[in-house]
Amino acid sequence: MFQFLGFLHQHLLIKHVVLAFFIGLTMVPVEIFCQERTVVPDTIYGADPLLQNGKIYNFFPPPGTSGNPYLNGADFVDGTLVLRGQVYQNLPLKYDIFNKVIVLGYHNELGAQGQLIVSDAFLDAFTLGDMKFIPFTGVDSVIRYDQIIGDEAFGIVYSWYKLIALDTRLGASNHVFSDPKKNAMLIRNQKLYSFKNKRSFLRLFASDEREKLKSIIKKHKIKLHRATDYQMGLFVSECSKTFAP
Repeated sequence: MFQFLGFLHQHLLIKHVVLAFFIGLTMVPVEIFCQERTVVPDTIYGADPLLQNGKIYNFFPPPGTSGNPYLNGADFVDGTLVLRGQVYQNLPLKYDIFNKVIVLGYHNELGAQGQLIVSDAFLDAFTLGDMKFIPFTGVDSVIRYDQIIGDEAFGIVYSWYKLIALDTRLGASNHVFSDPKKNAMLIRNQKLYSFKNKRSFLRLFASDEREKLKSIIKKHKIKLHRATDYQMGLFVSECSKTFAP
């Protein structure tokens, strides 16, 4: 956590990375409603106005829809929010990667649970368990929060999303959410580069760097799209030392 907080301090001094990023939605589109209204919720984390500022989260997919829109499932995950440089730990969070919103759980004075959308206006970064997320701004000026392994000098970025479509199984008539999907990118010197496999990843490096990179990939037995976060973390750590600017 202390290493992460040090990284966040550095990150806050760097302008957001600008990326032209598009996801091709090939599945059947459906109309989804996300009802929001501005509220001042009951106590969440003391009486801190940064956490008490937001919108109620109510998401209603089509009736009978299977699955859920969240990265880590429907249950809350222990996480951390960094709001305007202030760190709030041990919070119940989940990431709706279909609607691209971070959801904070809270209880009111009567003990009833509510869900709040974390405001982009205040959010610098967040964690879900061991996963770390920072903001990136696209050419359309829309902010999204992507997972980062490493840092902005050298790291791997995963942009997570889900799709929804009609269930194609025989006899089914309802909608279903896909499993979490990701687009992978190399971040190097604060610039993002998309890749799909080992070949396209290697092409992101100069010719004199590729042999070193091949050796590191072989040493760690990395399958770039199937590696665990732990495996990718070890790989990124060695690469950042080898290809330090």
